[in-house]
Amino acid sequence: MDEIAEGKGLFSKLRSRVAQSLRARLPRQLAAFVAQDAEYTIGVGPCVGLGLLAGANLGGGLFANRDGVGHYRSVGVIAGAVANLSAGLHVTLVKGGADAFLGVAHLVGLSVAPAFTVVTLLYTPKHELLGVTLEWSLGHALPVEAFGGALKTYGRHFTVAAPTHA
Repeated sequence: MDEIAEGKGLFSKLRSRVAQSLRARLPRQLAAFVAQDAEYTIGVGPCVGLGLLAGANLGGGLFANRDGVGHYRSVGVIAGAVANLSAGLHVTLVKGGADAFLGVAHLVGLSVAPAFTVVTLLYTPKHELLGVTLEWSLGHALPVEAFGGALKTYGRHFTVAAPTHA
């Protein structure tokens, strides 16, 4: 357990190899997102959305990073070429800890209805790439949708204290 807390051992080696492999295969802008020793937070949960030229979505779930776990809820507004009503599951990956995951993000996204798949890029208010959200949903939508908007995520993070030895 000490090896994981200190960033050593099998988990650290695996994370390093995955990061190296991704950096070698991704376009330059996305490769910079994958730093070898960077911290990432991943969230998983259900979501619902609706829109006609403008829309809204609600989501929530659980998130985890190397410092601990937490729960979250999110509210988003979008505008663009949209006409949908959907419910599904989203997976969000952001670079950074809970502070990066929880807060305000700008977004641009693309939806493909036959597969009911939505890919959304998240940006900080300073226009730096923050992360990506993948959504798989059921519902009714245009064959292809493109949109932009903003997202506010609320939640609580529970840190996992490193073990101490006496």
